[in-house]
Amino acid sequence: MIHVYAKGADGRLCLADTTGRAASSGASVWVDLLHPSPDQERAIETALGIDAPTPEERRAIEDSARLFEENGVLTMIASVLLLNTHERPEIDPVAFILSKGKLVTVRTMAARAFQIGKGRAAARIETAANGADVFTALIEGIVERIADLLDRARDEADALAKEVFETSEGEPNLRAALRTLGAQGRMAAKARDSLASLQRLVQFAASAADRHGLDKEGLLRIGADLRELDRQSEALASNLTYILDASLGLSSVSQNAAMKTMATVTVLFTPPIFIASIYGMNFEFMPELHARAGYPTALVTMIVASISLYVIGKWRRWF
Repeated sequence: MIHVYAKGADGRLCLADTTGRAASSGASVWVDLLHPSPDQERAIETALGIDAPTPEERRAIEDSARLFEENGVLTMIASVLLLNTHERPEIDPVAFILSKGKLVTVRTMAARAFQIGKGRAAARIETAANGADVFTALIEGIVERIADLLDRARDEADALAKEVFETSEGEPNLRAALRTLGAQGRMAAKARDSLASLQRLVQFAASAADRHGLDKEGLLRIGADLRELDRQSEALASNLTYILDASLGLSSVSQNAAMKTMATVTVLFTPPIFIASIYGMNFEFMPELHARAGYPTALVTMIVASISLYVIGKWRRWF
């Protein structure tokens, strides 16, 4: 899918073309490729004289393959955190290509920060004068979206901690709590990966700001925000680890209580079982078997033995 954005009659950025034919026009500012086909990608490369990174290149780890400048074209790839259609966190390697005042973005998943008219960064995108301004606005929108996700995860962690530690009625649902912790831990881990990638991208973009008309001060400000978010994500991960350890501890306490109850029941029933097993033996010479009061005597002995063990256990505080 190709979206070509150009300045409208009112000077604001708007969708001008979905075929890619207007990509090379002087009015076009931003070309957004969302899960493009090979033919669509080649058409944009030919029209703008660029070499868009392939999906394999976008997934590369080393910075030299993600951040480079070649023949006046600035290519940057960042791991962007977003929520998929199932509201689960995912990482999408997004390519940002600046060439001759135009911005080309290549991505595989829909992200709110890239939609004009949605999110706080939408106004900044619509008023962008060139591709460099669009790039800065997109990065700001991505950072704001990650901040929102971290805030939501922090609120969910606080609510979960309250449910686990301050439940007044019955036992907390530790199985559900562990599932929630796992999902939040996955979010925190992916957020840290995305923030680290964005920090490297912003630092590289700031170093090339003068050559490509980028707002260096704005990029440095975004870098400071990213460092603060990274600290928040680290604090969130530590908080989740604490809640996880406490939940596992409570689970162990519950298991120990259940085992203690089972052990108590076993101890109390040991004397009756012992007596019953003796008189269940099939020896011929067992005089008690012929005693008229043998059966009630055995029952009374079983009951007295169990009660005696219970009283001794309470006195010694075994249970």
